[in-house]
Amino acid sequence: MDKIRGKDQNAKLHAMLGDLERQIEHYGQKYTISIWKRLCIASWLRAEGENPIMIQALDGHGIDVIFEKSSKLSVKRMASLIEWVYMFGAENDVVWTEKIPKEYDQYIN
Repeated sequence: MDKIRGKDQNAKLHAMLGDLERQIEHYGQKYTISIWKRLCIASWLRAEGENPIMIQALDGHGIDVIFEKSSKLSVKRMASLIEWVYMFGAENDVVWTEKIPKEYDQYIN
């Protein structure tokens, strides 16, 4: 069984989602971290060749999307999701608030 993602990966993802929340409007709307998480996971699943499940809502009004919970992702799959969020952020000019390790200074500019 693959090891489940840890607290460090979870904290990193949530920090990144916070950057999306503060910096991006999607179709004229600002969204919470919780909604960005759902949007990113659903899009990442499609990019991975998987699909979230779309089900008629129980009350008959609309469609509900059921997808994989990040708390159940393996370390490898969580890393893939984080890389996807980096890609999405780069395509949308997100400025990441995460500190870059000093070892990477030589690669900047």
